[in-house]
Amino acid sequence: MGDFLHYHLLASGKIDAVIETDVNILDICGMRGDRQRGGEGRFTDLSGAPITLQSTSVLATNGPMHAPGIGGPELI
Repeated sequence: MGDFLHYHLLASGKIDAVIETDVNILDICGMRGDRQRGGEGRFTDLSGAPITLQSTSVLATNGPMHAPGIGGPELI
């Protein structure tokens, strides 16, 4: 099981974004609902596409930080 500390920090408002590459969908699939249930949060792959079974990257944000983050860590 993956380390979800960063997702808990995001959900609690302590950080604004989580970026992950080379992820296994089984390690992150449960986090998608948690981010969306929070209201403003967004959860996509690094290109901004919805997470699918083939996804290998994640961009989870507080919402306002999402657009600047799309494209990868070099933009943040």
